Amino acid sequence: MFRATVHATGPYEIPNVETDVYGVYTNRQTTGAFRGFGQPQVIFANESVIDEVADAIGMDPVDIRLRNCLDVGKRTATNQLLTESVGLKETLERARELSGWDELRQVSGRTPMPRDHVLRGLGVGSIYYGVSLGAKGLALDGSGAHINVYRDGSVRIGVGGTEMGQGLLTVLTQIAADSLGVPVGFIHVERADTSVVPDSGPSVASRTTLMTGNAVIDAARKLRAVMGEVAADSLGLDASEIEFGGGTVGSVEKNVTFAELAEQCWERNVSTAADGWYAAPESTFDENGQGDAYAVYSYATHVAEVEVDTETGQVSVVRITAAHDVGRVMNPVTLEGQIEGGVLQGVGMALYEQMKTEGGAVKTPDFSTYIIPTAMDTPEIRTVFVEDPYSRGPFGAKGIGETPAMPGAVAVANAVSNALGVRFHELPLTPERVRRAVSERKNS
Repeated sequence: MFRATVHATGPYEIPNVETDVYGVYTNRQTTGAFRGFGQPQVIFANESVIDEVADAIGMDPVDIRLRNCLDVGKRTATNQLLTESVGLKETLERARELSGWDELRQVSGRTPMPRDHVLRGLGVGSIYYGVSLGAKGLALDGSGAHINVYRDGSVRIGVGGTEMGQGLLTVLTQIAADSLGVPVGFIHVERADTSVVPDSGPSVASRTTLMTGNAVIDAARKLRAVMGEVAADSLGLDASEIEFGGGTVGSVEKNVTFAELAEQCWERNVSTAADGWYAAPESTFDENGQGDAYAVYSYATHVAEVEVDTETGQVSVVRITAAHDVGRVMNPVTLEGQIEGGVLQGVGMALYEQMKTEGGAVKTPDFSTYIIPTAMDTPEIRTVFVEDPYSRGPFGAKGIGETPAMPGAVAVANAVSNALGVRFHELPLTPERVRRAVSERKNS
């Protein structure tokens, strides 16, 4: 409810806002996060409204977003002044360019394809997303890390963040390797075991790279200070001259390998283990819904191209262009994988996934009845990385875990509306709902 409230107006500067959110207990299934817990639903509403406004005043949907989008120096609905790392405008511009929006827009919108019953549509959706837990989760928003350098120079890291396929172990390995100045082959990140690793908070809210990455950097900084003193003493250098990089420690003229330094530390009985900690910056949210709700936000824009068969109601997603402001790209391969997976989940939300209940009983309990997209439903996906660094992020990075799933569903819905000239107020856009909308349009 907190996240839905903060993000209910979308990534736009709107001077007058009143938002009420209600939680209601029912006999239906308990709600789950769905990669954004509370935000994907309001995004469908607010981004649909933006398209309706654009249509009402005869303005291009991308242009209206560019004119009103958040930027440095502007304020969110909670009156938070944005001071850095606001890449939304660039995501709009890059998505527009890469998708060929201006050219495609001229031939979309109820323009028949060679098959006269198939229409082409083009839609856009933009979002902002508060990274980590924000003001209502501040008590949980800390993250720890433990680093142990062994006698041979190998490094083991313990964190509470969970690897669930998102590439956390790879990113933390890179962060640790860069922070200690050693090759990635020196680093091993342990699988999370709560009996032996520091608390890192929950692996949710697109927070693990930012929070746990900073904790790793903090632990590495402490190790560099201790091990640097040993290096300075053994090399006859001042501590200020010591640098870690390329697997060596010291200066250009006088240095030792990281493994040799680890051996020296062990011989001198100097501890080569350290704990790191990072706590989220203070955030606020008062009784009037005003304050700095999140320390930083991620931004994204998706453009969807669809084909709609007016005879069957079938919607085919041809291509999605996804532009994301991630602060700083840590690993291009895993980042692209995150975006592609999220895009497909957004397609599922738009077209297929529907939880049906009857009398409190779930009627879609498995994957034969609850339909999700498969490889055969995957459109062409074009990804764009926008880097607008965050000063408090690890090397400038922000969260990316959930944002790829969020703009896609409404971009697809807006594209279908563009093709048919009919506005939808409910997802998913099943063939039955699309066919019904086509019939109602013909009869109106």
